[in-house]
Amino acid sequence: SAIFLHRPYHWMPVQALAWLYAWALSQHTDDLPHLARACEEESISMDDLLREIQRPIDLLDHMNDCGPDVDPCPLVANVAKRCRKSEGYRANVESKISLGSALMMDMGNLYSASLPAWIAAGLEEASKKEHDLAESQILLVGYGSGDAAEAIPAKVAKGWRESARRIGVAGALDGAIDLDQATYEELHDHGRLPDGFEHRVRDEFIVSEVGTKCSPSFEDIGVEYYRYVPA
Repeated sequence: SAIFLHRPYHWMPVQALAWLYAWALSQHTDDLPHLARACEEESISMDDLLREIQRPIDLLDHMNDCGPDVDPCPLVANVAKRCRKSEGYRANVESKISLGSALMMDMGNLYSASLPAWIAAGLEEASKKEHDLAESQILLVGYGSGDAAEAIPAKVAKGWRESARRIGVAGALDGAIDLDQATYEELHDHGRLPDGFEHRVRDEFIVSEVGTKCSPSFEDIGVEYYRYVPA
């Protein structure tokens, strides 16, 4: 019924699933015509594409030889972009990653909270749209910083809608302030608000300090310490 992934950036799961969709088409004889059509539209040889999919790739060797910015599977990447426009992709993939997608675009990179945040946003949206997800199968994918990824089949429990409506993801973003480029750069680079920018912190958590200690017994360089400021 739905797929939720670690989503630090909006396009990351879209691109990843399109790549996997193209790979999946190559594994089944009945789906090869769909893949051939995508190859034709991209002016790519089907045989070259299949060879690229099937050949083993040592990613470390590839990076050492070509650098980190060279795609190890450029043909698959181009065909995957074409597949994203197909009816099959929209029906089998895009429709399953739509719940909570718009809300996630407002959150930015939440790091380890990215997957649970999308689950929360997706279930909250589903509850508002009266989708019946009770006992339906969903897929959860966590990347684990790239070295310990997990794909977890899950089932939505009965009574999920009542719980989902109490999450309040959309409400947590109420009162957000849109920053222009100059204000963002001042905050990011210097940790201060520009002159004339009015904002009173109340009833929220703030980053009170960032660690700078480095010793044999304790190190907190770059660690953010949070403090709650009451209303």
